Amino acid sequence: MSVTKSWKDLPPKVLLETTDFCDAYSIVGVEAFVELGVPAELVAPYESTHVGKRFTDAEDDAVTEIRGVNCLTILHAINHDLGLPGSCFLGRQRQVHQMKAQIAAFLMRTMS
Repeated sequence: MSVTKSWKDLPPKVLLETTDFCDAYSIVGVEAFVELGVPAELVAPYESTHVGKRFTDAEDDAVTEIRGVNCLTILHAINHDLGLPGSCFLGRQRQVHQMKAQIAAFLMRTMS
């Protein structure tokens, strides 16, 4: 069995599903990415504790601290690993839109 060492080693289908899953603001557990086919060892380094005043947990309870992976960070990691240029936008949603388009275009070029 081969070991996935980087995002570019993942099958295109898994990369597309991962980018589709990610948004500008969500912080999710590593297991959410594992369910998409991403090895836990690849996503676990991006897990951290986020501290703030406006988080809600899985039960919609207000919490000041949440542990997980920031989806925007994952998009940046995939983009970087594929050798794509970073986003030129400051707004999180515009960054997501631009990176998703770059990743999809890259995968379409490499799959054809």
